[in-house]
Amino acid sequence: MSPTTPDAPVGFPQVAAALAAVDAELRAAAAEATWVIVAGHYPVRSAAEHGDTPQLARLLLPLLRGRGVDAYACGHDHTLQALEDTPTGLRFVVSGNGAEPRGHPIAKRVRKESDSHTQAPR
Repeated sequence: MSPTTPDAPVGFPQVAAALAAVDAELRAAAAEATWVIVAGHYPVRSAAEHGDTPQLARLLLPLLRGRGVDAYACGHDHTLQALEDTPTGLRFVVSGNGAEPRGHPIAKRVRKESDSHTQAPR
């Protein structure tokens, strides 16, 4: 994809270059690996609070599907999810459980206790 194609984000030619680099890595991985797993921070697909990441669904998902990627693992959403892209079998694993449990009844208590342990004595 060149920076002038209609699908390229306007004003961000480095995105097109990054996508071309990812495509090259995926081609190489598919030629020599049994499993191809891609890791990122933001979810392509998510059923949780933040939901899908539209830019990744539009720009990265076609590469993942087209190159036969087996799984995409990420965090960001504070949940544990296992989703499947029905047309291709591509699996999405979201594991953002290592951070603050947002919306959980103990979240405020945990934050308060954590703050008290990190403050310098007066």
